[in-house]
Amino acid sequence: MAVGSTLALAVVISVRGGPLDPRQPALPPAPGLPVFRGTYGWSAAEHERFGREMGAAYATAARKRLARARNAALVAWVTSDPAGARTLAAFAETHERAYPLYMAELRGLAHGVGVPLAHILALNLHQELAHFAPNRSALAPAAAHCSDYALHPWVAHNEDSAVDEAGTLFLAQVRIDNGGFTAAVYAGDLPSGAFGCNGHGLCFSLNSVEPHSAAYAARGRGFVSRELLRAARTMRAAIAIATADGQSVGHSYQLAALLPGGGGEIVQVEAVERGVHALTVVAPGGPPVFHSNHLRFIQPPVAQSISNSSAHRLARAQVLPVPTSAADLLRVLGDGVDTSFPVFHDAASRAAGDVSGEETLGSALIDVNAGSLSLFAGNPADPRSQRAVLAIARPGAGRRGVSARLPS
Repeated sequence: MAVGSTLALAVVISVRGGPLDPRQPALPPAPGLPVFRGTYGWSAAEHERFGREMGAAYATAARKRLARARNAALVAWVTSDPAGARTLAAFAETHERAYPLYMAELRGLAHGVGVPLAHILALNLHQELAHFAPNRSALAPAAAHCSDYALHPWVAHNEDSAVDEAGTLFLAQVRIDNGGFTAAVYAGDLPSGAFGCNGHGLCFSLNSVEPHSAAYAARGRGFVSRELLRAARTMRAAIAIATADGQSVGHSYQLAALLPGGGGEIVQVEAVERGVHALTVVAPGGPPVFHSNHLRFIQPPVAQSISNSSAHRLARAQVLPVPTSAADLLRVLGDGVDTSFPVFHDAASRAAGDVSGEETLGSALIDVNAGSLSLFAGNPADPRSQRAVLAIARPGAGRRGVSARLPS
């Protein structure tokens, strides 16, 4: 296990070899996203060790997230209020049955961070639990984070969160269960509530959504995306995981599956409770699909909350020229013309009038034709922005996962 390193973002780099191959030369260090690496076995004890080591590596950042007002209030409800404790226990029982290995990872995370398991569970089930709290509006996280634009063969993604979550995102490059994944992870969370690629050439990015209804003691979004990293070997399998009945709230997914002989498939998925979902295929030569943080495609429409930021980002994308290239997609993700609610958020956007309260923590570009995952530091529309390009091994290629060796 190696921690404390940084993802080199100073140059465009494409390195091939095993994802954790010690013979692979390290990339030159440079300031960027911290990187966690580790190799683990099949057992529940190994999953718990993974969580423990990852939690210990980013314990300060996880405690920072737990101290945020909404998170702290939710933790207080599930640990001090009998109704909150019963709600947490019901959700925990569901996940112990459905995802025992991921619950082992959460027990490890709690141990590594140095907090009770209830705190880590609340962090990972925040949106689901908040639906059943008496003061839901004060506890629920704002579904105003992340923008995606898909145009075959690309998926472009902005990973947005609250400004005070800056410094809590890292990249995990892990081999576990004889497979592997590379994913952006928020400290204290399961991998991944952001984006990632698994060892079978299946990648995804996520947008939070906020339907008004939720299923009690049903499966949480973070566990579903963790299942994508571990179990999805094909697009069909990924869709089945993302749309399965028994989810509590739901999510928006951009799924990208590399094919063994070259190229790949891209599907935009919206999924909510009771197995209700919509699939939008992003086909070669077809129209692009933009998604922010509200449901667009499920019919009949689902009652939901739509933030100003989400509505403004979609509206801005719809008036810009239709993209025909990866550069066009990145220009949209870097757009700041709507100064109150821009697509890209940083200190410069706040100085120009950004009132969203959001920060773009990083951007990514998945290319199913090239088999690559590009990570950007800074505005992705700016050609001067730093990036790293990681190669994704195709299914059947004899390698598993994103095959760039990150720096030691």
